[in-house]
Amino acid sequence: MIVVETLVKAFGRRGDVRAVDSVAFTAGDGQITGLLGPTGAGTPTLLRMRATLNQLLASATGQNVERVARDVDRDYIMSPEQGVEYGMIDRVITSRDTAPTPVAAKP
Repeated sequence: MIVVETLVKAFGRRGDVRAVDSVAFTAGDGQITGLLGPTGAGTPTLLRMRATLNQLLASATGQNVERVARDVDRDYIMSPEQGVEYGMIDRVITSRDTAPTPVAAKP
């Protein structure tokens, strides 16, 4: 399932020009969802935002963009070990002894 809530894309110095404003939709498993605003407004912007997010995720994980795009198109549930292999997480913490020491927040 894909759930999007309150998606906004704003331009201008103060963000006063909104190409996409409060978009929300849910696509259940096996459903096809189309994006079409008045006269198609916002659709290219949403697709560019998605492409940018795919590129960022590919860069962060070391995967190619095509694989990331395919993987985010569906539920992709990973075990902790698969998450490490994919590049989503750095390591699996198996006990409190191997957990990193928390850093105190600065006031």
